[in-house]
Amino acid sequence: MHRRFDSREEQGFTVAHWAVLNFKSEVMRYLLELGVDFRATTSKQTSPLTRSAAIENTASLRFLLEELGFDARMKSFQGDSLLHVSAYSGRLQTCLYLIRAHGLDLYEENDYHLTPAFKAAAGSVELLKALSEMGVDYCKMVNGHHNSLNYALWTPLHYACERGNIDTFNYLAKQLKLDVEARTYYRSNCLLIAAGSSLDMVKLLISEYRQDPFAVNDFGENAAFIAAKHGKVDVIEYLWHTTGVDVTRRNRDGLTILEAIKGKKWEEEAKTVICAIQKAIFAKRKPILAARLQLIRLKLH
Repeated sequence: MHRRFDSREEQGFTVAHWAVLNFKSEVMRYLLELGVDFRATTSKQTSPLTRSAAIENTASLRFLLEELGFDARMKSFQGDSLLHVSAYSGRLQTCLYLIRAHGLDLYEENDYHLTPAFKAAAGSVELLKALSEMGVDYCKMVNGHHNSLNYALWTPLHYACERGNIDTFNYLAKQLKLDVEARTYYRSNCLLIAAGSSLDMVKLLISEYRQDPFAVNDFGENAAFIAAKHGKVDVIEYLWHTTGVDVTRRNRDGLTILEAIKGKKWEEEAKTVICAIQKAIFAKRKPILAARLQLIRLKLH
């Protein structure tokens, strides 16, 4: 009963983490009798309680908070409250329960100064509509803090891009009229952010929103550079074939793309793609170079 179920990204899941998904209090009571620890946390501080906040059915969450007396104000990974978890997952009913029954704050900041209201941009359109009706003004929402994740001057649109949520992005852009051309503190546009997360989002931004595929941020990185840093080799290929984006540029520190990703688990895959692109570029330029060389020789004679 105490066997752990690990994943590549997170270690330490127990049967208690999975039990909350079946919404049956009698099952959880039985596991408690067997000595299963419902306070166990994973490597990312996910407990059965935080896991229950990420689902729409509130039965397990209510059981843990109301019957077992767990603390509704506990914090998890990166200082997220239960409301952060629920908002990020787009769970409307769970958010409403946490706000109304336990007084959790939509504007409480986590370790990176992100609020549940802000993280809802990665959640669901249903939740965004409800929060807007409750008075949350997404048009004026900008994260003004500097931190290690570079969230300074990010809007909810940027966050939706980072999480690859096309539905919430379209709602924020089309219905709430957020500025698609807004830049972050380090001059990243939506496309630069999306390049590190989602090919589908990149396609949308180029085809429908006409985002500049040649934009460069203050770190000297273009969309191909950012895609490579995050292992999005499919994004690199798409950008090259559709826009001809430069895969040979150097960043602010003078590093090439391949130098910047040295040691990453996707280094070889990215190297194969980038080298193939470079060969294709040379093949296209070869006739031109040959013609120029011939012209130079004629002039010399």
